[in-house]
Amino acid sequence: MRLFIALWPDPAARAALAGLQRRLGDEIARAGGWPVPAENLHLTLAFLGEMPKARVAPLAASLASLRVEPFAIEIERTGSFPASQVLWAGPTRVPPELDRTRRRVLLLLSRAGLTGDAEHPDSPDHPFVPHITLARGLARPLAPAAPPPVSWCIRWFVQVPRLVCSDGSGGARSYRLVDPCCDP
Repeated sequence: MRLFIALWPDPAARAALAGLQRRLGDEIARAGGWPVPAENLHLTLAFLGEMPKARVAPLAASLASLRVEPFAIEIERTGSFPASQVLWAGPTRVPPELDRTRRRVLLLLSRAGLTGDAEHPDSPDHPFVPHITLARGLARPLAPAAPPPVSWCIRWFVQVPRLVCSDGSGGARSYRLVDPCCDP
């Protein structure tokens, strides 16, 4: 199973992010990209990669026990990762609560003998850039967009990190939240 730990948008934030995708739709198409399905929008805290099914339930239970004080993330800019060919949206300023939450997740993984972010390590060369991927397959990067005055800041109220299973069979990638009580 291919797994990652992410923050999952609340319904209002997901709807606002999907609205931002629609507003950028013409630019995404001109750049040769396609939007990420709205149900797949998320902010990755740690990428785990392939894991045996036997490790999933204990990890999900451990993550479910992680207590996080609710906080807000203000999504107020877009950018591109040219090498990955993605358009993203993210905060201008990383809330300290987001940084603390991510560090707690990485500590939990370390205690479980796992390494988070083998694909995206925190280092001077690859610092953590909190973002939500809005589109993939861009043949050219879109110009970064700062928000118009006040009109597009998306406020996302974060509750708890979630363990997510990524399935790429059949072509399109889909994500499923792992329930610590029932999976796998």
